Amino acid sequence: MLPLTTDIASKCEPLASFSSADIISIAALTISIILFPISFRISKKQSDNRKIKDALMDDLSKIRDDYRHMLNSLYSNKYDNKYILSWFKIVNIKLNSINKFSENKFKLKATDKIIAASDKMRIVLTDSDEFISTYKINSAEQHVILEQQTKTIIESHFAVINDEFLSSMDKINFSK
Repeated sequence: MLPLTTDIASKCEPLASFSSADIISIAALTISIILFPISFRISKKQSDNRKIKDALMDDLSKIRDDYRHMLNSLYSNKYDNKYILSWFKIVNIKLNSINKFSENKFKLKATDKIIAASDKMRIVLTDSDEFISTYKINSAEQHVILEQQTKTIIESHFAVINDEFLSSMDKINFSK
């Protein structure tokens, strides 16, 4: 029986020759092998979310530029009433799309306040005497010419819209 115990002892001898540093290194390697796929998935998800957030913020920035362009064009009397109404409709569709996506992806209503402020600006514009008078003419050649008082009111609404765009971009950027 003695040879059998010696045989087991000789087989365990390589394990006994490991130092505590070797055991720690083996344990660290094992843990690294186990954790690498997990950390890779987390990193990929964060990277994908960052790309989505950047795309949403880019879309919001473009729509914000569209508002600036529209304001300048209104001041320059470039558009008729039908174009203005269709512009607001298209922008509203874009904002609702971003809102729906951000709510599904990040549980965040990113553009609700922009939509509300935009609706107020649209109502001020479409209820103005200048807009109504060109609407009655029903001519595509008749551009809306705003009076200074209407421009001032629209400017204040535009300032709110601009602030809401910045707030929405901030919400998206820091959402989880």
